[in-house]
Amino acid sequence: LFPYTTLFRSTVASGVAWGWGDNSVKVTLPEDGVYVLELYGAPGDLSPRTSTMTVNQCEQTIIPVNLGDQVTASLAGPGDINHYQFTLAEDTTVLVDPLGGTANMVLSGPTGTLLNFSSGSTGSYYTERLAAGTYSLDVSGSGISTPSFGFRLLSLQDAAINDGSSNTVAGTVPGDQSLAVYQLTTTPGVTYNLDFS
Repeated sequence: LFPYTTLFRSTVASGVAWGWGDNSVKVTLPEDGVYVLELYGAPGDLSPRTSTMTVNQCEQTIIPVNLGDQVTASLAGPGDINHYQFTLAEDTTVLVDPLGGTANMVLSGPTGTLLNFSSGSTGSYYTERLAAGTYSLDVSGSGISTPSFGFRLLSLQDAAINDGSSNTVAGTVPGDQSLAVYQLTTTPGVTYNLDFS
């Protein structure tokens, strides 16, 4: 069991951050000065408890990336966030391919959060049609962890193999839940029957 904690500005009555248990909380303090940490036990907990608060300054680093890039890295410190930013000149279908690790990943853009997943979701492919604009793939850890992570950022159109006529596409899916993308040319307004074999 762990005590409850509340962090107060010494001159303000309301708390600016709180927590319970063995966790970490990110907080931007509203002003300089002295803060007070309050510890109190859970209801019915009659035994003394010890708690430690370690204060680290979090780094939020903006790193430019382009479609087609593959990233492998680790977060430098607890609470850090790497913001991988890219700009689309036109509407693009983007595919994010997680390559392992234990980091949290959030894709956001002008309309807010679009995707939320783990870098460890290998074999899962996240595809979004994005309007022209600037986007950020934000990578963070849980608690005080500094996880390693990897991902590929692709344009679905650029990744596609043109390996078929208007009526046949033949291809091979690589092993180990890898991805293959194929494209074909069709005519607008025509109804097609897709026969997979």
